[in-house]
Order: sequence, then structure tokens, then C-alpha cells
Amino acid sequence: VAAIIILVLLSRSRWRLHPVLQKSGLGRLGEALSLFASPVRLAPLLCLSLAAWLLEVAVFASVAWSLGLPASGSWSAMGAGTLGTLLPGSPGHLGTFDFFAMNGMMIHGVERNLALAYAVVVHVVLWLPLTALGVLLLLLPTEGSADGR
Repeated sequence: VAAIIILVLLSRSRWRLHPVLQKSGLGRLGEALSLFASPVRLAPLLCLSLAAWLLEVAVFASVAWSLGLPASGSWSAMGAGTLGTLLPGSPGHLGTFDFFAMNGMMIHGVERNLALAYAVVVHVVLWLPLTALGVLLLLLPTEGSADGR
């Protein structure tokens, strides 16, 4: 977040990046991020971001409801699990996401084994559909390819 703010401020100030950096991806990133400095452009993005977070917590709450767990734990589990993905871990955040989401649910009095089952189910529900879609899109032929790949 701090890097984004610095790049936006640099793009709007009289200070400029070194020409070598300006021609690199860093300069283009600063130009792209400066487009979001306008509240007119930033407001819809914030609304979309809020909607995405609410839909994600709805997944957490749905799994909690289906397992008979307190829905209030969904907020803690989502927050803890999402922050846990910032730690280096295995592909798909296996282990780190689950550990922190489990602990987020345990804060609300859920027994450890049930909280772990909850975290694993949430992880599968969030991960499997998008991964399956990605694999499907990788297997589809692209336009303009002679051999259909």
C-alpha cells in the first residue's frame, strides 16, 4: 500500500523517476496508478472491493452455517485466514490459510478439530472452482493457433 501511495504521489509531483526507471515497468505502473488518484475513479473500485469482501465472508458464513458453527466466527476466520496468506507458504496457501482460519474460528469457542474441518472446507470451496476454471481455460484452444493450442 505504501509503495502504491509513493508511486501515485511521484506521478503527481514535479519529481520524476530516473529515465531508466521511467522506461521500465515501474514508470508505467506509476502512470497506471495515477489514474486512480481521482475520487471519481476510485469510488467504484472501492465499492467493488467491498462487494468482493462481502461475498467472500458470505462463503465463510455459509460454510459455518452448514456445519452448525457460529456465523460470527466467519469474520474472524476470514480475517485471520486472509492475513495468514501473507506468510510464505506452499502453493495455494495450504497450511498457512488453514491454520489461521482455524484459529479465527477457535476464538469463538469452536473445538479445534471442528474448526480445522471448517477451515479446510472453506479453503476447498474458495480454491477448487477457480482452479478448475483456470485449468479449463488453459486447455481450451486459443484463437489464431494453427494446431489448436
